[in-house]
Amino acid sequence: MKPYLITIETRDGDHEYWDRWIFECEEETTDVEILTNFAGGDKEDWTEVYSSWYESTNSYRHFQVRDRIEITQEDLKVLRRYGL
Repeated sequence: MKPYLITIETRDGDHEYWDRWIFECEEETTDVEILTNFAGGDKEDWTEVYSSWYESTNSYRHFQVRDRIEITQEDLKVLRRYGL
């Protein structure tokens, strides 16, 4: 498993939010698997509402994995130092 800097965009109808999060996963991990770890629920709770945007039965919000960047151990130390 490798550490990734994940950027997730969330829309709730009126606002958009961007979260950055360090997550360790395999390269082939799907967006739904990332979102279940980020927002909760089971994989079966998530449906694709339109191209790369997902919705959970547990939330009215829409989520998208915007970016997934592999980070090195040196980068990980710096990112954690600054609160990620």
